[in-house]
Amino acid sequence: MERNYGLLEENNNNINHWDPFINMLSFEGPESPESDMEEESTGSTNELDDNSLLEIFSYLSMRDIMNAAKVCRKWRRLCEHSWTALENLQCIDYEWLLFGKLRGQKLHLKGTCPTYLEQILMKRGHGIKYFYLSHNHNLRLFIITSKFCRDLSTIEIRINAAVFNEFDTHMRNLLENNVNLQTFIYYNEFDDSVLKNIFLQYMSEYIENIILYVRYNVKPSFIISAIKKFKCLQSFECRAGCGIFFDSTILESMNCDKSLNSIFLNESKLASSMLLSQTVDLVNLTHLSLRGDKKLKDLNLMNVINNCKRLKYLDLTQCSRITDAGIISLAKLNDLDILEISYCDRVTDKSIIYLPPSMTTLICSHCLNITDCVINLIKNSLNLKVLDLSYCSIGNATIEAAIEVANKRIDNGLTIKVNNTCVDLSKISNIPPLLSII
Repeated sequence: MERNYGLLEENNNNINHWDPFINMLSFEGPESPESDMEEESTGSTNELDDNSLLEIFSYLSMRDIMNAAKVCRKWRRLCEHSWTALENLQCIDYEWLLFGKLRGQKLHLKGTCPTYLEQILMKRGHGIKYFYLSHNHNLRLFIITSKFCRDLSTIEIRINAAVFNEFDTHMRNLLENNVNLQTFIYYNEFDDSVLKNIFLQYMSEYIENIILYVRYNVKPSFIISAIKKFKCLQSFECRAGCGIFFDSTILESMNCDKSLNSIFLNESKLASSMLLSQTVDLVNLTHLSLRGDKKLKDLNLMNVINNCKRLKYLDLTQCSRITDAGIISLAKLNDLDILEISYCDRVTDKSIIYLPPSMTTLICSHCLNITDCVINLIKNSLNLKVLDLSYCSIGNATIEAAIEVANKRIDNGLTIKVNNTCVDLSKISNIPPLLSII
């Protein structure tokens, strides 16, 4: 079947493009493309029920589906139904990617949006929930999407070049027309000027999830003003060295302290301001990442634990100033499920044994002071499922202990990662089915 993604030039009565597909189905219906196709005919598509035809249509490109709609009234009705699967719209490097039943079709935007794509957005834009736009943006795309896609739940924008005033205008329209937006994801390798406008002017105050990848520094005063606006914020994430300086003043300004359950602050500057002081009570915080904060000390971590006792996930990767004292304080977290402490060189297995028994995952690779004494953790943590000991100072004694524990388990498997350690698997035998060694 020919796949030409240019503008539609076929006449409405011309179905030659569909000859291969019609022959494949042994189509013997009436000649008129507007016929009802309800007459019985041996070996015709009349023998296929609606669900079978819908499944066939789901493998076709957008252009082919629009051509199929011209064959007859029944096919037109079924093709209209096919567009209800259109929920995700992505534009990456001048390509439209449509997922769901459309099987990830790609359409190249050669400067302007194809006519048939405009028709689809006008008819089914209200059903699209997810919109992604890369830095190779097309301004016409903003106009069409902001006008016809007004029920988006997620918007993801990636910008790696200078942004023009037209971008800001159409971004405003896109955000203001989607009052029910729940998640906003923003990448910017160039500057933060658009970010400030988006936060403080256009975005709905009922946004629930914000994820930022910003390279240039953002002043605390801007963050304070922005966060005050969001009353239902549940997750706030800053990654990729964005340089946002968080302090107790920022956190105290939050109106969302009772709704916020996730904070991811990778490579942010936290320690000197005593993060999460006693005046801040994030009672519902369950996920916290302080990855890459090389100034974070045990006292800062203890303040976190005292104020966030419902933590289930904690990431302290590359927090090199954390010692055994800080890890021991985690014993207060009865709900802790996942802990990441890779590259924490001052942590030893003497503190690991104090971790709460509820934990299922421990990632502690490149912790050189963790030795075979980690055996005590393996024996006492009945819920442990994943243990990453890569680049730690362990040997076969640890694996032997894991085998002993796994032999006593009934349905709870254990996976241990031992890359670049002194473990010699050639000397290990009788590994039980519930133990996986990587």
